[in-house]
Amino acid sequence: MESQPERAGQAAFERIAAQIREDIKSGQLSPGSQLPNQREVASRFDVAVATAQRALGYLQEEGWIVARAGVGRVVAATPGREPLSLEQLSEQVRGLQAEVASLRQSVDQLQAGQA
Repeated sequence: MESQPERAGQAAFERIAAQIREDIKSGQLSPGSQLPNQREVASRFDVAVATAQRALGYLQEEGWIVARAGVGRVVAATPGREPLSLEQLSEQVRGLQAEVASLRQSVDQLQAGQA
């Protein structure tokens, strides 16, 4: 993970997040890989710890990294996949419930035909 020159109009935390995101996309950081801590990121990119913290938080919100107790931040199993909202999860659950009900009905019909 190397620092990159400042891009015009881009905040430092966005520049850091973009570089880490690129490291993940390129495979330099693979799923499950531990990321440097906030101080190390701050040192590497020559920014304040608060800026590094903001960049890591931003990547976490986007779903690129996750925080693990006792380990720190690691690359997500499915990097870049944004977390679903409660409404989206509820919609998926309703869809799965309907599918299960349909499958149960099919099983019941098959069992009735064999009896």
